[in-house]
Amino acid sequence: MPDLATAATGDEFHYASVPLCVLDAVFSINTRYQGVQNLVGRYCARFRVARTRPGPEFPPRKDQLTVSDFVAQVEDVGIHRFTAEILQNRGRTSTRSGILKSEASLLFANALRVHGVETLQDVGAHIYDASLDADLRAVPGQGSGLSIKYFFMLAGSTDIIKPDRMILRFLTRTLERNVSPGEAQELLVGACEQLKKDYPAATPQGLDHLIWSRERSRPSVGDGGDSDKHRGGTVSRPLPAGATDPQSSAWLGYPWSPWIPFVADTPFPGASADGLDGAGLYRFRVRDDSGLLYIGEAGTFGLRGRINGHRRTARIARSPVRGRARPYTTFHLRLGELWEAKRRVEVSWTPLAPDLPVPERKGREVDLIAAHRKQLGRNPECQFLEGTRFR
Repeated sequence: MPDLATAATGDEFHYASVPLCVLDAVFSINTRYQGVQNLVGRYCARFRVARTRPGPEFPPRKDQLTVSDFVAQVEDVGIHRFTAEILQNRGRTSTRSGILKSEASLLFANALRVHGVETLQDVGAHIYDASLDADLRAVPGQGSGLSIKYFFMLAGSTDIIKPDRMILRFLTRTLERNVSPGEAQELLVGACEQLKKDYPAATPQGLDHLIWSRERSRPSVGDGGDSDKHRGGTVSRPLPAGATDPQSSAWLGYPWSPWIPFVADTPFPGASADGLDGAGLYRFRVRDDSGLLYIGEAGTFGLRGRINGHRRTARIARSPVRGRARPYTTFHLRLGELWEAKRRVEVSWTPLAPDLPVPERKGREVDLIAAHRKQLGRNPECQFLEGTRFR
């Protein structure tokens, strides 16, 4: 087996100062990693900053660019010049109301500075700092915490993984069930504890990298993956068993939630369901029927709000005001009919990265519909039917 302690050997894991970790972590979400490497190189060349350290040991504090130094550099040249002339990257944290990633990097750095994180030696004491985590998540584009985990990995932590979709899909396929980001961390830590019996140097970070490397080498169709991290670029993998079935828990390689009853008189889904407060994809089915009833996507208002909105609109569709247009569709009318007939309607969902661009999110919805057509020869029952109805 490869050395799990040295598996993550890219230059990004040997940055010479904290600000480089910040730039990499913030800019690497939903972009080609080669572009991030080029950006870090331009920054280092402009300010004559050492890019990497020669070994695993941290450089002396006096030899590192501090977070305060970085903040002063950006403020001195101004954020617009820093963005256009130095980084030469106008990427945003989101295509809808997102801020420049350069601005997000400055806010990220300021949060670190306020909490006393200046050099690589300072990072370890703050990995589980709830107050710092809250301040970092308040930075636009950092709500999911993925970039924060990746920052700590880049800054020297070997006990943290980045549970992106690539890792989650591997675990979902292997365990044949849905795996949450939090559970992914626990699983890899637990696996390393077992591996250390034979491989004492095993680390969660090294295992994370090896899993990703394995996935990277396996081409696939229907990838919904990330293009972030040192794993730069969109990478495809083979679909797990059953992944062509639109009702499968691994359909097209996504980690779908279990099917949950969707009823007229009870708000969806109850307090116990996870992964519903952010963006994602969702699907409806009628129990014991083949195929799907409807496929949709949710962004700004989250999966919980979008799915509950369908329940409310379907209830309105059952008792409309005659002659007045209502924002319900054939799908909502069909839901009412199914409820009246005592048929069991169910819904399932899969989360997406919160800063995934809107065109990409909608494109994945279209991919699901196309896959349904390919497998069953038809659209989901209520997809692409007439829109607003009158009665």
